Amino acid sequence: WESYWSPEYRDLYGFAADEEARVEKWRARVHPDDLPRIEANLAAIAAPGRDAWQQEFRLVAPGRGVRWILDLVRVI
Repeated sequence: WESYWSPEYRDLYGFAADEEARVEKWRARVHPDDLPRIEANLAAIAAPGRDAWQQEFRLVAPGRGVRWILDLVRVI
């Protein structure tokens, strides 16, 4: 799959403007206690008919500490 990170998304997650959008980099920012649940949700993306979902988790952004995120996703 291919990811697109808007400038606002990059700022929220603490990614540089020229940093490559890679799922592995995103996963590294998810709080370790939340990662198993998020991994399960990511695995379910391929389910037929599933084109949108939302999830709450903690983000660990460099220099910003821990914050809660409500992630709204739409597959295009």
